[in-house]
Amino acid sequence: MGGDNLIFIRRIVVLAALIVALGQGALAADASGTGTPTDPKAINEAVDRLAPTYGLDPALVRSIILAESNYDAKAVSWKNAQGLMQLMPETSARFGVANPFDPTQNLRGGMSYLRWLYGRFSGKLPLILAAYNAGENAVAQYGGVPPFAETQDYVARVQQYFAAGGTVPPGMRTRSAPLVYRTAVNTTSRTTGPSGITVERTRFGVTIYRGSPY
Repeated sequence: MGGDNLIFIRRIVVLAALIVALGQGALAADASGTGTPTDPKAINEAVDRLAPTYGLDPALVRSIILAESNYDAKAVSWKNAQGLMQLMPETSARFGVANPFDPTQNLRGGMSYLRWLYGRFSGKLPLILAAYNAGENAVAQYGGVPPFAETQDYVARVQQYFAAGGTVPPGMRTRSAPLVYRTAVNTTSRTTGPSGITVERTRFGVTIYRGSPY
């Protein structure tokens, strides 16, 4: 067999080994949950695909993601809400989410909860959003949107995003996803340093944001 043929065969063998390795890597990624969408475009495509299966408007789901995490799949609030749709650990457990930082799992869990809230509050969007933010028990206790500034702001912002098709209306800014930092304090203030990091202190705790919190 000529030298050129041997070189050709070796190249085929190397190429075949590379294809097998890439296939195994893809399977491993799917098994570990890392083969899921992580950039906003891919996340929106997943939302468009999944939302109708839960009877939800994709624009509403995108609006909630904007308000909750601003598309940061690793976001953690001072309350320990986690991932794209900011699921509390008990909510993740309730709707079968094993890894809230996996975008697809988080989307499925958040949409399952939204679908449940639709039934609980007879499709009344302000109550559904208030319950998503403050909990269904708070909405039931107050017989409507609770008198919490955070919740009232949240309900208004999400509805504005929703009216704009699940995007930020011109001239309006999204709330940045929080970093992982929280502690108890009793003062209320908000300061933004030259590095663009904002520290927001309330009677509930401290949250550190990348950029302005609004």
